[in-house]
Amino acid sequence: MYEGEARDRGIDAKAGWNRTNSSLDQHQQNRERSLEQFIAAYRADEGIGKSYVAGLLPELPFADNQFSLVLGSHFLFLYQQQFDEQFHLDAIKELLRVCQPGGRIRLYPLIGLDRKPYSKLPQLMEEIQRFGHTASLQLTSFRFLVGATHYLEIRKA
Repeated sequence: MYEGEARDRGIDAKAGWNRTNSSLDQHQQNRERSLEQFIAAYRADEGIGKSYVAGLLPELPFADNQFSLVLGSHFLFLYQQQFDEQFHLDAIKELLRVCQPGGRIRLYPLIGLDRKPYSKLPQLMEEIQRFGHTASLQLTSFRFLVGATHYLEIRKA
């Protein structure tokens, strides 16, 4: 969901941990508000089947080349201790499958729950480039997690 659509639905797309959050209590309140806003939007949409579609990586229920922009937020890399390098590669291959040629994939954050960068990111980016796509790190002003200053952008060939 992009920021304008979120605003239209009454969702605070910027709720979360950033430089303006001064306490864990405020962080918790922001997380709870985000959850409440999501639930309200989900219920207004009558659940799965309209705007929300259930899916699990590394196999998504979408057609090849279906989306021009694919967003991955707070899953890949964040749980790097729970999911191995092969899972991450398979998941990115699947995101590439559903992305249109010339489209983009954006993944954030690039750090784990331990706040350490994903150690296999350079090798993963090289593998993406071997497939003929481009992969680059992009600076972001979004700060949901301390140390999460960049996102990975993949441009599908």
